[in-house]
Amino acid sequence: MEWFTVIPAMVCALAWLLLPGLGAAWGLGLQGPLRWIAAMPISAGLLTLALLITAGTRLPWAWWTVSLLVGIEVLAIASGRLYSMKGPAPWPLVFRSSWSSYLTLTGVAASALSVVPLGIGMISPHTPMQVWDSVFHLSAIQEIRHTFDASPWTGLADLFHSSSKIYPTTVDALIALLPAQPVTALNAFLLAAFALWPWCVGAFVHLSLSTLKGQSTSVKVASGTAMLLSASIVTYPSTLFTVVGALPYAASVLSIPGVVALGLAFLRSYRASLETSSVAGATGRFGRILARIESSSSWPWIGIAVLLGVIGTAGLHPTGIFCLILIALPGFLQGIGLWIRAHWRKPLTLLVALGFTTGLVGVAWFLLGPRLASMAAFQRKGFDRDITAQQLLHDMPMSQVLVPASHLGVVITGAALLGVLFALKKRRFRWAAFVWFIFAVLILIAGGPQSAIRALTAPWYMQPSRLAPLFWLFSVFLCGLCIMYTHAAWISRQITIHKAVKLGVPATLIAGIVLISAGGNVQARSQLASRVYDPKQIAWGTMLTAPEEQFIRRVSPSLKDDAVIYADPFNGGPYWWSIGGIQVVLPQLSRVKNPDLEYLWDHAQNLETDKRICQILKQLGATHVYRDDDPGAVGAEDGAKRDRHRGHQPASLLPDSALSLIAREGPYSLLLITGCEGEKTRE
Repeated sequence: MEWFTVIPAMVCALAWLLLPGLGAAWGLGLQGPLRWIAAMPISAGLLTLALLITAGTRLPWAWWTVSLLVGIEVLAIASGRLYSMKGPAPWPLVFRSSWSSYLTLTGVAASALSVVPLGIGMISPHTPMQVWDSVFHLSAIQEIRHTFDASPWTGLADLFHSSSKIYPTTVDALIALLPAQPVTALNAFLLAAFALWPWCVGAFVHLSLSTLKGQSTSVKVASGTAMLLSASIVTYPSTLFTVVGALPYAASVLSIPGVVALGLAFLRSYRASLETSSVAGATGRFGRILARIESSSSWPWIGIAVLLGVIGTAGLHPTGIFCLILIALPGFLQGIGLWIRAHWRKPLTLLVALGFTTGLVGVAWFLLGPRLASMAAFQRKGFDRDITAQQLLHDMPMSQVLVPASHLGVVITGAALLGVLFALKKRRFRWAAFVWFIFAVLILIAGGPQSAIRALTAPWYMQPSRLAPLFWLFSVFLCGLCIMYTHAAWISRQITIHKAVKLGVPATLIAGIVLISAGGNVQARSQLASRVYDPKQIAWGTMLTAPEEQFIRRVSPSLKDDAVIYADPFNGGPYWWSIGGIQVVLPQLSRVKNPDLEYLWDHAQNLETDKRICQILKQLGATHVYRDDDPGAVGAEDGAKRDRHRGHQPASLLPDSALSLIAREGPYSLLLITGCEGEKTRE
C-alpha cells in the first residue's frame, strides 16, 4: 500500500514536466506527437525562466509563485493563437502526424518495462538513495524548501559555507515543489522520468521516420519497437540516474529527443516556406522574412519552441548544450558548405564571415574556457579502451559497477549498423549516422588512457557513462530505421497472405524478441537501482543503514527548530537534514574549502582547552553531535570520499566529557555539546 503514497507526487512531477509545455506548444501551433514530445523541454525552459525571475526579483520559490509565473509565460506565448480565434485568419499550425492506439498501448507497456525494475530496486518509495551526487541533491531539495531560494547563484551556497555557488538548480527546484518529503519527492521524480523516456524516444522515431514513409504500418512498428528498446536499455536511464547519480544531466538528456524533433520540424517548415510563401513586393532580406511570417508560415513559432527547448536543456544542465551542438554539427557543416559554395566568388563576404565566426568562437571560449578547464581537471582513472568498447557494444554500465546483462545490446548495435547502411543509401538520415559515429568515437576517447585528446570530452567530465545515453538514443533510432525498411520489404513480398497476418506477424515477432531480450535486462536494471537503494548493496559504500534511518526519523521531531548537528558526512550525517529536517554543518560530501572547518577537523579533540574550537562551533551554530559507530556503514568513509575530508572523523574526535547523551539506539547516538557552556554555541 505504501506505493500508493508516491502517486500524488509522481502525478505532480508529470504535471510540472508536461502541462506548461503542452499549453505553450498549443499556443505555438504544434500538433499531434510533436506537441507531446516538445512538452518536456518547453516545460523545462519555462521553469528555468521562472527560476531566473524569482532569483532576480527575490520572489520566494514556492508552488504558488511558480504556478503564477509559468501561467503568465504560457499566456504570453499563447496570446497570438488566442487572439486569432476571434479573427478571420487562422493561426498557422504545424503539419500533423497521427498517433495510433497501437502506439499508445505499446507506450504503456514500455513505461511499465522501464519503471518496474526501478521500483524493484528501490524497495520502497521512501528509501533514500545513497550515492555521492544524490546525497547532495537531497540536501539541495531540503535547502530550497527551507530558504525558498532556488537561485543557481545563491540558492545552494549555504551547503558549501559560501556566499555564492553556481550550480544548475532547475531539477532540484522542480522536485522541491512536489507534495512529499525530499526522499519521496526525488523517487517520484525518478519514476516519472523513467515512465516518460520511452514516449520521448518513440515519438522522436515516429516523427522522423514518418517524413520518409508517411503514416505506414512499418513506421508504427518501428516506433513501437523503439519504445520497447529504449525501456530495455541499461545505459540510460538506469545507469545515469542511479549509480552515476548525475540527476541534472540525466534530466537534460530526457529533453534532447524533443529538442531534436523540434529542430527537424523547424527546418522542414522553413524549407517549405521558401517554396510556397509569396514575397512579392518585399524588398531586402529582412523584408522577405517579414513577408514569410505574415503569410501564415509556421516556422517562426516553431523557432520559439526550439529556443524554449534549448533554454530548458541548458537550465537542466549546461552539458546538454554540448550534446545539442554535436547533434546539430552535421547540418551546420552542410549549411556552411552550401553557403561557401554560393559565395566563393565573393572574397570580401567570406572574409567578413570568417572574422565574425572567429570572434564568436573567441567570445565563447572566453566565457566557457575556464569552466571547461575545470571540468577537464576531473582526471578519471581506471579506464581501458577495450573494456569500454565491449561495454559500448553490449550495453553494459560504464560506471565500474558490474551487473548481469543480456545480449540485447549486441542485437541493437547490429541493427543500428544495418540502419547506418539504409541511412547512407537513402541520404535522408545521414546526419543521424554521423552523430551516432561521433558519439561512439568520443566514448572510446573518454574511456581510454590519459591523453591530451581526452580534453575533447571535458564537457562530459571525461566520463563515458555521460556520453553513452546519446549513443544509445541514436542506436535505437537507426535500429528503428532498419526495422521500418525490413518490415516494409517483408510486407511487399508477402502479397498473397491475409492482411491481418501480414501486419500482425512481423510486429508480434519483433515485439516478442524485444520483450524476451529485455527480460534479461530487468534483473540488471533492478540490481543497478539496488546498488544505490539497498543498504546491503550500496555500490560506493553504505552511509545509512535501515535502523539508522529509523533512528533519525524517530529522534528528529524531538529536537528544537534551531538545532544544528555536527556529524561525519560520510557516515550518514547529511540525512539528518534531508530526512529529519534538522540542519547539519556538513550537508553534502564534497570538500568544503573553509579554514575554520579545517582547523576544527585537525583540533576537535582539544575542544575543552582550545577556545577557538568553541568559537568555530558557535559560528557554525552547532548544538549537537551525531555519531555512527556501525561497522556496516563505513562505505563512503573509504577511498576517495574519505580523502576529500582529509581522512578525519571530526564527530568522533570530540571528547566525550564535552558532550551529553540525548538519544542512543545501538551504535547510533545523538549528543548535546556541553563543553562550551561558557562560550554559548548559539546566539
